[in-house]
Amino acid sequence: MKKNRLFTTICLMAAILFTACTQDEPTEQGTALPDGEYPLQIGSVNITAESGEEPWTRVAENEDGSGSVWQPDDAITVSLDGETATYTYDGSAWTSDAPLYWKNTQPATVTAWYTSPSATTDGMIDLSDQSSGLAYVLQATAPDASYNNSVSLEFKHQLAKVRVKPSGSIERIKSIEVYSYTTCTAANGTVATGNEQGWITMKESDYNGEKCWEANVAPDVEISSLRLNGYKETSLGSAITSTVGALHEITIGVTSAIPPDAKEEDLSHSVNIDNAGKYVFRGTGSSPIMINGFNDVGPYEIYLEDVNINVDYLNYAIYIINKAKVTFHVVGTDNHITATPNWTNESRAGIYVAQGCSLTITADDPNSTLYASGCSGGAGIGGWADRFISADCGDITIQNVTVHASGSGSDEQSIGAGIGGAGYGEVGTLTIQDATVHTYGGSNSSSFASGIGVGFSSLDGTSASALPKVVVSNSIIHTHRGGGNADYIGWTGSTSGTGGGTNSIQAGADGSITNSTVYCYTGDTLDKTVTYDASGNGTEQSQ
Repeated sequence: MKKNRLFTTICLMAAILFTACTQDEPTEQGTALPDGEYPLQIGSVNITAESGEEPWTRVAENEDGSGSVWQPDDAITVSLDGETATYTYDGSAWTSDAPLYWKNTQPATVTAWYTSPSATTDGMIDLSDQSSGLAYVLQATAPDASYNNSVSLEFKHQLAKVRVKPSGSIERIKSIEVYSYTTCTAANGTVATGNEQGWITMKESDYNGEKCWEANVAPDVEISSLRLNGYKETSLGSAITSTVGALHEITIGVTSAIPPDAKEEDLSHSVNIDNAGKYVFRGTGSSPIMINGFNDVGPYEIYLEDVNINVDYLNYAIYIINKAKVTFHVVGTDNHITATPNWTNESRAGIYVAQGCSLTITADDPNSTLYASGCSGGAGIGGWADRFISADCGDITIQNVTVHASGSGSDEQSIGAGIGGAGYGEVGTLTIQDATVHTYGGSNSSSFASGIGVGFSSLDGTSASALPKVVVSNSIIHTHRGGGNADYIGWTGSTSGTGGGTNSIQAGADGSITNSTVYCYTGDTLDKTVTYDASGNGTEQSQ
C-alpha cells in the first residue's frame, strides 16, 4: 500500500515538472507561444565590406577609414512572419518601442533593411546630390532564426560605390559629378532604378590620406563619364557597369589650366608685351600693362590667375593696341583690373581695346571671374574719352566665364558703358556666349550710359554714330544702366533727352540675343527681366 502511494506521488510530481518545462522551454516544432512573452532578440548587427578589397563607409567611418560603424539613433526596419518594427541603435544595443514577438517555435527567416533618412515614404531615394553625405540602402537576411537565440544581422550594400581618385592639379577641383540614375526605389531593401539619368554630385572625402570623391549609385548601370567643377565633362577610357555591393575606383589626371611654357610677368613695374606667346599675370601690380601688336599681332595668350592690377595715374590698367589679337584666360574667382581716378580726373578704361584689336575673355571654368573697372568716363572693358578725344574700341568676346565690368562718368568729360564705348567713340562687335555678365553703365549729373553699348560726350551731347553689333547667346546678363532714358543695352541717354536712349534693349544692326535672360536695372533697382528664345523673341516680365 505504501509502495503504491509512493509510486502515485512520484508520477504526479513528474507530471507537474513536465508541465512546467513545456511552459518555459517549448521543445516541440511548431508549438504556439504565449503572446508577448518571446520578443525577437537582436544580437550583432554588422555591415559587410563590398566585393572589392576595401570596406565601405555608411553614415560614419572608423578613424582609420577601414570600415563602417553604426551611430546612435540609426534605425533599421526588421520583419518577422509578415510583421515589421523599427529598431534603433542606442550606442550599445538595438531596441524598439514596439518590438516583434515570436508566435511559435518554428524556425523563421528574419529580414532587415536600412535606407538613407532622406528616403520618402514610398521608398524613393534621391541620389542626385551626395556632397554632404552618401545615400545608402542596406539589407540583411537571417534564415532559420530561432525564438530562443538572439539573431545576428549581417547587412550588405544594395547600391554600388564609385570612388574617383584624381591626380595632378587637384587644387583645381571644386566638385566632381558622375553620370548615372539620379533616383532609385528601395522596397524592403530591394533596389530598383528610377527613370531619369543625370549628374550626381559626389562627396569629397579623405581616404587613407588621399583626397577622393565618392557617391553611391544604382546597380547594373553603365557609367562612362564624369564632370569636373560643374562643366568639364570627362569620358572614361572604358565604361564600367555598377555592381551591387562593389567598389569601383576610377583614377583621373587633372592638368593645370596654365601651360608650363607660359612666361610669368613681374607686375612690380610696368609691363610691355610685343611678341606673340603665352604669359601669366599673378599677384598685385600698380603699373600699366601694354600689349602691343606693333611687332607681332598675335595671338597673345594671357593667363590671369587671381591677379589684382590697380593703376591710378593717367593710365589704363591694361591696354591693347596696334591690331593685337589677345585672349585672356581667367583662372580663379579673384581677378581685378582697375583704373582708379586721381586728382587730374583723366578718363581711362580698365581694359582698353583699341580699334582694330580684339580681346577674347574666356575660362575653362565658367565660375572663374574677372572684374574690370574704368575711371572718369572710361569703359570697364572697351573705350575711353577725355575732353577732346573719344577713342574707338575694337571687338570684344566674352565666353564661358563670369565678368563684372563697370563704366564710369565725369562731370567734366564723358561717360563710358560697362562693356563697349566711351564718349562718342565707335565700338566693334560685342559677343557674349555661354557666359554670366554683370555690367554697370557710368553716369554723371546730366547723362547716363548703358550697361553694354556706346558712351556719351558730356561736352557736345553726342554719342557714337551707330550702335555696336551685340550678339548674345546662351548667357545670363545683368545690365545696370546709369539712369535716365539710357538703354539697358544700346544707346546712352541724358536729362535733356539727347543721346538716343529709349529705355530698351537694342542689339544693333545684325545683332541678336538668343537663348538668354537679360535682367534690366536702373542703378541697383531691377526694372524687368526679358527672356529670349532660340529665335531671338523676347518675353518681358515686369518686376
